[in-house]
Amino acid sequence: GFRDIDDGSEQFVERISNEGGHFVDNDAFSIGFVDSILQKPSGGGDIAEDLLGAIDRSARWSGPDDWTSMIKFMLLLTDAPAHGCCANVPNVDNYSVRHPCGLTPESVADSLIKNDID
Repeated sequence: GFRDIDDGSEQFVERISNEGGHFVDNDAFSIGFVDSILQKPSGGGDIAEDLLGAIDRSARWSGPDDWTSMIKFMLLLTDAPAHGCCANVPNVDNYSVRHPCGLTPESVADSLIKNDID
C-alpha cells in the first residue's frame, strides 16, 4: 500500500510473505494486509497522490518470488490525481512542477518495461 510523499516512514506499507516475496496466492493474507492499511489512513497534506513513487517502488521489488510469473501486470487504484498533473490548481498538489525524487512518467514507464510488466 502507499500513502503520500509527505507521510515519511509510512509512505509505503509492505508485507513480505513467508516465501520472501510480495506476491501471494493466499486470499486471507492479502485481505488481512488490505484491512491493516485501511485502519490508519493518512493524507499527506494535499489532494494529489504519489502514483509515480508507488508504481516505481513496486516495479523495483526484487524478492525471490517478485515478478517471476509469465504474466505480469500492475493495477493501481486511487481516488486522486498524480503529483505533477494538477499544475496551477491551488491546494491540490504540493509537487505540481517536479516529483521530489526526480521521477517522471517516462522513467517509471522505463522501469515497468525493463521488468516486462504490463
